[in-house]
Amino acid sequence: MQVKRFNDVYVVHLQPDDEIIASLKKFAVDNNIKGASVQGIGTTKHIILGYFDTESKGYNTMETEEDMELISAIGSISTLDDDVVVHLHGTFGDDEFKLTGGHILSADILATGEFFVYPTGGTITRKHNDDFDLNLFDL
Repeated sequence: MQVKRFNDVYVVHLQPDDEIIASLKKFAVDNNIKGASVQGIGTTKHIILGYFDTESKGYNTMETEEDMELISAIGSISTLDDDVVVHLHGTFGDDEFKLTGGHILSADILATGEFFVYPTGGTITRKHNDDFDLNLFDL
């Protein structure tokens, strides 16, 4: 992972085999970022996506080893009980130009991951919501 700061924006370049969520979490911890907006693009070779089912209060998942373009990832960095949380949704395209997307549970970089992180300058916290069994923003 390569990181460069430009004023209040970080550019994070993920390398082959880096896992996106774990890498961005390490970046946030290393740079003491507890609140940020994140966006990125790249290529992946293994992804696990989730779709939250409100009835079961759990994620339906989809996993593929297929090489895919990460067309867009967008999300946030926040905290839950002093632990950094990286929450990303992504849209991916395959070699037939078909799209799939959802909550990024895991994604391994194939060639490159190009992310921009915009810190808030403060801490965004999460709190457990019993109605949905999710950890949601608590501002």
